[in-house]
Amino acid sequence: MSRFFCLSLLALVALTACGSQAPAPTATQPSTPSSASTNEAANTDTAPPAPQPSAPASETTATASEPATSPPVETAAAAKPATPEAAAESNESTHVSPPASANEAAAPAPAPLPEGPEPRVGVDYTLIDPPQPLIDVPGKVEIAEVFSYTCIHCARLDPLLPAWRASLPAQVNFVPVPMAYGAVESLARGFYAAQAMGLLDKTHTGMFTAVAQEHKLKSGGLEDVVKLYADLGVDAEALKATAMSFTVNTQISRNQRTVTRWAIEGTPTLVVAGKYKVVATAEGGHAGMLRAARWLALKEIADRQLAAQ
Repeated sequence: MSRFFCLSLLALVALTACGSQAPAPTATQPSTPSSASTNEAANTDTAPPAPQPSAPASETTATASEPATSPPVETAAAAKPATPEAAAESNESTHVSPPASANEAAAPAPAPLPEGPEPRVGVDYTLIDPPQPLIDVPGKVEIAEVFSYTCIHCARLDPLLPAWRASLPAQVNFVPVPMAYGAVESLARGFYAAQAMGLLDKTHTGMFTAVAQEHKLKSGGLEDVVKLYADLGVDAEALKATAMSFTVNTQISRNQRTVTRWAIEGTPTLVVAGKYKVVATAEGGHAGMLRAARWLALKEIADRQLAAQ
């Protein structure tokens, strides 16, 4: 009788011990994550998930049997932060700024850095103070070519410009600026009229040939200039009317005002960003002048991009 009672008592103790053991966690009943895990899960919309710490030794055996496709435990907790602090972080995560890559995609590509020796102030260029560009275009560095159709050196520089302009970055705005004083004002009016009519590609080189090389300009008046353009196939009456238009009058006025501030002493002269006045030297010639202007323009672009950061 006592032996039977002992065996029954031992069986009852064993059943009680099995009933107190917690069941293994499953994918459908995740354990509650800590507040740190909840905060990390709340920010998964704006940043890649950080590597999760290894499961404690007591859970390793239980989770090893789960299917490989089971979602991580933090996925369910991310929708409902466990603490007020986690809820605040979750709200903030929905009002983040656009990623930096989107802003960088809209920005222009950086210009190449200046190469070669730095131009010498007082030799290759002089400073204009205060700076005064002819046309201030946001995001652009202006290179203005001050020239005259009467200048043989300008005529010799002209064939070098296409290849040089092709080497300039997109942040450079090249602007030809004809001298517009006294006897050459009519030539400047003819230039701006041809530009307004979309004819510069047809007339620019031809005017250098006719005036600087062949000396066909007689009195220098507007009628004389119009005749030279007519020889190049331009409608004389249309050009004359455009040369006296309000638009050209405005351009002439701005030209004269700005070139006076630049204190141009000879042509050709390149003015970079309204602040560097570049001229040809005996040792460098036209090639040296173009190289110096490009160097200064690239430096100006780099300085502006650095200041904007």
